[in-house]
Amino acid sequence: MKETENREQAILRAAEREFTTRGFDGAKTTSIAEAAGVTHALLHYYFRTKEKLYERVLDDIISRLEASIVEAFSVSGAPFTSRLEEGLRRHFLFLLDHPDLPRFLIHEIGARSERIALVRARMGRLVGRVFASLQADMERQAARGEIARVSLADLLLDAVSLNAFVFLSYPVIAQLLAPGVEPRAFFLARLEENLTVIRKRLIPDPPCETASPSCSSLWLP
Repeated sequence: MKETENREQAILRAAEREFTTRGFDGAKTTSIAEAAGVTHALLHYYFRTKEKLYERVLDDIISRLEASIVEAFSVSGAPFTSRLEEGLRRHFLFLLDHPDLPRFLIHEIGARSERIALVRARMGRLVGRVFASLQADMERQAARGEIARVSLADLLLDAVSLNAFVFLSYPVIAQLLAPGVEPRAFFLARLEENLTVIRKRLIPDPPCETASPSCSSLWLP
């Protein structure tokens, strides 16, 4: 049984590398089998088809992401802002361990529209749990005037986009960096910058002074 589990995990690790770097169409099951140290026939014995292996890989990736992020977002008794930052930090660090994932998801959705349903089903579960966990606490903190009133959906979209863009753009940015810049140091600096941007989005507006032109209903920004 343990040998079977080890073989299955070796195939999944090799398949994840192959799919995320080459996409579904470019990935080859022969390459996956070779990287996993198993025969091509054994790979198909465990996972039957390339499509089923692909779905298992995608499900495993999102399950690991869910376990990490939802745990952070769901910390009981912690303020909304602390939970948000910890969740976004874990999201970034997950991408740091899987830097090809944003490009992989964008390419797969663009290449085959029928896969949107598959990705939506996996991601929808994660997004639903995050919203359920955060929405009420966010509204309470905003009601106390501690944070600005913003859309949670917009805030999370902004934060996730900031995190993903770092990894999407890195192949180009890496060519522009000065020699000797250590990649991990670069990524961790970007993480802190992203968190700073999100913190600024949550700064509440100052009390409105009625004498200020900006308080007038006729004032346009």
